[in-house]
Amino acid sequence: MAGATQPCATFTSGSNGQPEVAGDQWPDFVAATIAALPARSDYSLQSGYNFCFGSPDPTPVPGYTPAPGAGVGSAYAVVRLGMDGEDGSLSIDIQIGVPTPPVDCETEVAEFNAGAAGNGLPGAVLLLCHEPTPTTPLTYVLGFDEDSIEATAAYDDGTVIELYYVGDAITAEQLAAAAADPGLYATIPPAPSATTT
Repeated sequence: MAGATQPCATFTSGSNGQPEVAGDQWPDFVAATIAALPARSDYSLQSGYNFCFGSPDPTPVPGYTPAPGAGVGSAYAVVRLGMDGEDGSLSIDIQIGVPTPPVDCETEVAEFNAGAAGNGLPGAVLLLCHEPTPTTPLTYVLGFDEDSIEATAAYDDGTVIELYYVGDAITAEQLAAAAADPGLYATIPPAPSATTT
């Protein structure tokens, strides 16, 4: 990770009088994610927040609740595809310093499905799995229904990148490649060192 620590900042559509956040104002992690996805001219950042550390209290994102046991830092964004989102919606969720990052695909899908079943929700199907190598993260894609997929890239240092896409313009392979893209990982600042008092 080589990204510079930036102040925690919130980005929302409409804050600049426009229906979206201008491209030159996108946080680096959003720009890097979009650069790793199929090229198109109509990605639009709707809302999000840049890397926050500790216990951030960013403007709540409707429908988003950070996972229990989330890391010490996080960043989040919602991006639409198409002028009015007609080609879907992408959520970018990055956690830094996750104490127990995912270690293998089968365990992750089994744990997800057990939790879903316990809450009376449908489970997920493992669509793609790339085990980690010395130079690449564990990367997998879960499918939830015919047009909802989530790609996860989990690094040994506790960084977890999740890209959740609803739509049919991005494939599981493309989403997985974006989640594990070195250019995206390079934008992520290191977690602050723990201090004792």
